[in-house]
Amino acid sequence: MSGLSEEDKNKVETLLDFDNNIQIEKIYNKAKELNCEILMELDKIFWELNLLVSKINLDWIAIGLFIEEQ
Repeated sequence: MSGLSEEDKNKVETLLDFDNNIQIEKIYNKAKELNCEILMELDKIFWELNLLVSKINLDWIAIGLFIEEQ
């Protein structure tokens, strides 16, 4: 940029800064989107684990009732 005037250099730097900010914003938005997907998957996993634990508890209750009847 040695052949550019100071004003032109400033314009180029401003455009580069603007482009960098757009790229940073795109990366940030993609990270937010991926984070949301990860949180939704974790929510599904914890929901399934909760159902499994509930089923195990019901099985133990059923076993306890069966033993009491004997």
